[in-house]
Amino acid sequence: MRWRTLGVALVALAVGAGGGWALAARDVPEKDGPERTGFATPAPIRAAHPEFPVRIYQDDPDDPALEPGIPLDAGVRLTAQDAQGRPSRYSLSLDVPKGWTQSSSAPAEWRFTRPGNDINAFGMRVKIVVTDEDSVARAIANREAAWRSADVQPENTVDSVNFTQEDSFGFRVDYVEDGYKRVAFERWIPANDGTTAFATVAVFGRERDVAGMEDLINLVYASMTPIERPAGN
Repeated sequence: MRWRTLGVALVALAVGAGGGWALAARDVPEKDGPERTGFATPAPIRAAHPEFPVRIYQDDPDDPALEPGIPLDAGVRLTAQDAQGRPSRYSLSLDVPKGWTQSSSAPAEWRFTRPGNDINAFGMRVKIVVTDEDSVARAIANREAAWRSADVQPENTVDSVNFTQEDSFGFRVDYVEDGYKRVAFERWIPANDGTTAFATVAVFGRERDVAGMEDLINLVYASMTPIERPAGN
């Protein structure tokens, strides 16, 4: 009786050790020859708390993609304002997308967007930064640090920041903002001294806009010319 009880316990333990699948045995009449046992088809059990949850992103706006080769207005001049709201001695000449809406979000910053587009489609930002007196390398490092800081701050809406295509004049950054997957290209030009960062241009949008974004920032960047009046004039 003692050995019989132990044998039953071992069989129960072996079946219990296969957790995660439901196994059902079928009674088979005794016959001459080896005994056969049938099993129900195993079915996976869904986890209550998946170890790797799938992230759901917002759907991209369905505005047409930014295409390479869009027409540009050449030689547009942008002038930064001083602390009193008057034109400063720092200006920038550059080509900008023809027909896009221009708005100023700061005394030395401008945004360009295609009329009628969703705010999460694509656009361009230009900023004169020479008053910060940073080198191009320092300006890029500070900007990357700001991106990384935004990524780790729980109150911010930006996360999953990843830098690619970095060089001595800028970078590409992939990120998520408000649940939308986004891409941005940012570049800096030096002042006439060849060292101090003078201005930056950024083009941002969706993955489908990347070809047009790269073309646009290359054209605009090549056209950017710093203008600095002598002090006191």
